[in-house]
Amino acid sequence: MVPELVSPCRCSDGTTGSLDLMTRNKSLFTLFVLSCLLMLASSCASSRDITVPGQTVDVACGRCIFGMEEALGCPWAAEIDGKHYLMLGELPEGHMNHSPAGICNVRRQARVEGFIRQDRFVSTSIELFDAKNVPAQPTYTDKDLH
Repeated sequence: MVPELVSPCRCSDGTTGSLDLMTRNKSLFTLFVLSCLLMLASSCASSRDITVPGQTVDVACGRCIFGMEEALGCPWAAEIDGKHYLMLGELPEGHMNHSPAGICNVRRQARVEGFIRQDRFVSTSIELFDAKNVPAQPTYTDKDLH
């Protein structure tokens, strides 16, 4: 038995007509391909990293200095273009959180390279500059557990 190449269809105005099966299949296939391309494009756009090439930024404790509620403990954070990002990757060592010049008490400048991915700054290089305006009495001490 040979399948019909023309099948009846009901139009929006209530009349009946016919649409070639090959034309209908091409339309469905085209719609499918366009949908797949749109989904692919939107997923690629959301996963793109934003490169930060050798920029001087403020760095400090995300919770104590920048007031980031999502920060647990006292993590390093960077202020890039007016927005705060928790930092991952290459981080400075040996800077006690609650010392007078520590990350919880002083906002410092650093030259950083890396990229922003999903609201986090991933540092590939960091050069921490000397602290300025170190308070005589730190706001946060080791007695402060937060």
